[in-house]
Amino acid sequence: MLVTPLLFLFLALFETRTPDEVVFWQVKPFIYFDKNNNLDGILPFMYSRLKKLCSPSDDFVTFHLINQTFTQDNVYKVLENTSYGFGELQNVTGNKTIFFPIFFPSKMLASKNLVENKFIGSKVAVIVHKKKLYIAHKVFEAMLLTFPIILYAFAFILIFSTILWLTECIKNKDFSKWFLKGFGTSLYLSVVTFATVGYGDVVPKSYFGRFISLLWMIIGLYIFSGLTGTFSAIITTNSFLTIQNKKIKKNRGT
Repeated sequence: MLVTPLLFLFLALFETRTPDEVVFWQVKPFIYFDKNNNLDGILPFMYSRLKKLCSPSDDFVTFHLINQTFTQDNVYKVLENTSYGFGELQNVTGNKTIFFPIFFPSKMLASKNLVENKFIGSKVAVIVHKKKLYIAHKVFEAMLLTFPIILYAFAFILIFSTILWLTECIKNKDFSKWFLKGFGTSLYLSVVTFATVGYGDVVPKSYFGRFISLLWMIIGLYIFSGLTGTFSAIITTNSFLTIQNKKIKKNRGT
């Protein structure tokens, strides 16, 4: 009873895998030669991943570059007038041949009795490099987007520190009458009360100084909430990905 399954298993192990023959011409970013004359692009990457993940010892594909006269405009003419193994297809056996990439407008598809599947969505789909989705890059993007908020916060800190020092330097011993030392104390109080109520080591004693401090705490909470919300939105989502005011590429005929 076990003879038949074992025989099929034996044959499967020694089965000769026929690689795909990809007849291509260079169209970025699908398939092209880089600066080092190495084949690069979406399709070669997909085949390399397939080989690495499924069967590193097997060859899944062979690539055949067609000269510049072979374009998608005369692809059917070449197929009709040229046989495999001859002319521009002399190195192609026709066993498992793939012609790539080919872009056809809708009118040409209809004339060739080909069906086109359209995927229509309410949003714009943007293809980006995967490095932009790394946490380190997201933190960098968050810093760029929150830079205006940080500038506003820094300006408010300087304004509050100056007003508080002018208010407290006369009667409050915690604030020196000497500008650098007194302003430094005010600056310290501004920073520690930016998102908290401070540590209690330095406190304003005049009514106006206390009012300014309370007002600053409220403003600081709003600013800090904006910073936290922006960072959280960018790190946990991809909201920073946008094509606004940026150059983009699209496929011909789309």
